[in-house]
Amino acid sequence: AGQPPNSRAGDRKARSSNRSSSYSGLKSHSILATLQKEFEARRKYLTVNINGKPARLQLDTASDLNLIFKHTWQMIGRPPMITSDKKAMNVSGGFFRLTGELECDLSFEGTHFKRPCYYSNRPKLDLIGLDWVEKLGLLDLPRNGIFNVVQ
Repeated sequence: AGQPPNSRAGDRKARSSNRSSSYSGLKSHSILATLQKEFEARRKYLTVNINGKPARLQLDTASDLNLIFKHTWQMIGRPPMITSDKKAMNVSGGFFRLTGELECDLSFEGTHFKRPCYYSNRPKLDLIGLDWVEKLGLLDLPRNGIFNVVQ
């Protein structure tokens, strides 16, 4: 009796907006899960030799860094590294810590060079970045040629 005439309409509007935001939140999680599977299937990997051992790295031409995870570091013989306090920015704008830096002796299809690589504690984050991609000459290949060497 003491409420303004618009209060019920306002309550209904607030409730319906709460419902739609909850619903859209659930819907977006479903889309995210679907897209994640699609993106995983489309990722490209390159197997190179690091310190004489094969290592499968995800091709990431947007990355300025080359990253390896603990498992890959162990596979390539646990080469010495210096502790790093550097941070890298991920695609979402968040930061993660690079825990070490090491010199990698890289070879692939007749090309051989030494370059720095960073160690990260992030699981399954083995990336071959733009500097190694350029050094290997992958950007000079015709598009079909790249897909023949990258899996």
